[in-house]
Amino acid sequence: MTQELVTAQVEGHHAWYRTFAAAGSRLARFGSAQAVVTTARPERSLVNAVVYSDPGDVPLDELAEFFEPVQAWCVWVQPGHDGLAAACAARGMTIDGTPMLMAAPIDEADLAARDVPAEIGAGSWEEMGAINDAAYGLPAEHFAPVMRRLPKDGYRLAVARRDGVALACAGALIDRENAEVVFVATLADARRQGLAAECMRTTLRAAAQEGCTTTTLEATAAGEPVYAAMGYRSFGRYRMMESRRG
Repeated sequence: MTQELVTAQVEGHHAWYRTFAAAGSRLARFGSAQAVVTTARPERSLVNAVVYSDPGDVPLDELAEFFEPVQAWCVWVQPGHDGLAAACAARGMTIDGTPMLMAAPIDEADLAARDVPAEIGAGSWEEMGAINDAAYGLPAEHFAPVMRRLPKDGYRLAVARRDGVALACAGALIDRENAEVVFVATLADARRQGLAAECMRTTLRAAAQEGCTTTTLEATAAGEPVYAAMGYRSFGRYRMMESRRG
């Protein structure tokens, strides 16, 4: 089951990046590697990135040419793939982040509804973008314009609102039988109230009803204990090996 969960997470991550084509990003395949370039945000490697299946089949020279239009890009090096990480480092690429690869059988996750001090309902990309920019300390309209162009098909979005104000959110992208959790965020003055976690549970209950058997995500350090408490298992850290001009 461990390998099945890791495979589901990697494939879910691929699927998430593919949806950026609808937001104006360009997608390309390089062997087993999938690359996305987002010229609307040329300075952010999160949306100018490479994911792959086979670590021995990531053509760094070709990828560098592909990403020439942007200032920064990264390779999501999977846990244990030290050879690829070393090849990236030899090119001067540095670690920009180390998210935890996490996954769970959806029927083992704790999705029971909680009482929280907000109303949980269906979300919009408009709300999701505004919450994520503010929650992660980014300027207004940073990622939001890209997110507003993402497709509705395949996504389940939930937002926590109080007095009509959107405070927290979470999304799940359904890819075959997997629900990849994305865009989890809470405004600073609404944290530690369980709002984003309840948004997650809402989207995952919907995913389970639609036949999903696994759920996956990449966790920040702050999110890891929350997801672990929900039943997600940790399978090692990604290394986001970033190339940045200047």
